[in-house]
Order: sequence, then structure tokens, then C-alpha cells
Amino acid sequence: MSLLKSILRWRDERHLLAQLQFGLEEIDAKFIERVKKEKLQRGSDAWRDAYFDYDSHRQLWEADIDQLQTQRYVRRAKAWEVPIPPHPVPAPDSPVCDDEFWSWSQPHGRYYLTYKAQAVLRRDIYAEIEMRYKPWLAWMAITFSALSLIIALIRL
Repeated sequence: MSLLKSILRWRDERHLLAQLQFGLEEIDAKFIERVKKEKLQRGSDAWRDAYFDYDSHRQLWEADIDQLQTQRYVRRAKAWEVPIPPHPVPAPDSPVCDDEFWSWSQPHGRYYLTYKAQAVLRRDIYAEIEMRYKPWLAWMAITFSALSLIIALIRL
């Protein structure tokens, strides 16, 4: 039952991630369409208002994507017992601090993994998977080869 549940969650997360990424493209297209339709000039007050709306929506969608990806990578890292980079320690005068592995998301008010951290975790997770399964795969290949040789000899 847990296998089915994890497969369904994986499917739902991939679908949600795809929807969010297509939503970013729609937000970009709507902004460009609005600029062309209303003939907004860069630097005007109307253009600044339109850009502020566009940027606000885009930041919210990007934060949702970052949240989903961070949750996925952290969950996989914990499952394979891969160390997760520690959160940055902010200075006393500043409540937030970014580093090479974590970035502060203003819309959600929390830290999310950077692309570099996602790449590091992905590489470490795949190395851990390979380390655990590679010996078994070699023995399985030897076992199947020996089994097929025995069957071939019996058929003669």
C-alpha cells in the first residue's frame, strides 16, 4: 500500500510541478500581451504598475515551485540517508541570510534549496543508490548467467 501511495504522490507532484512551470510561461505571455495591448512605455507609471503585478505573480509561482522541489529533494535525501546542507545562520542584525545552498523566499518567508544544492543532493542521492545496488546487480547478473547455463546444459 505504501508503494502505491508513494507512486501516486510522485505522479501528483510531477503534475503540479508541470502546471506551475506552464503557469510561469502564461504569466510571461500575459505581461507581454498587456504591454503590447496597452502600448506601455518602459519607465512610465502604468508600465511600473504592470511590471509590479507581473513580478509579484511570478515570485509567488517561483516560490511554489521552489517549495515543491525542496520538499522532494529533502524527502529523498532523508530516505537515502544523505546529509542535507545546514540552513544558513543569519547575522544578529539581519533576520535572513542566503548562502550557496539555501536562499530566502520572500513570498513564503522560508528557506529553499538553491539550484546548486539541488544538484549536489541529486548527485549524492544517485551515488548512494548506485553504491547500495551495484554489488547486488553484479551478483544477479552472475546468478542469471549461471542459471541460464545450467538450463542450457539440461536441455542438451
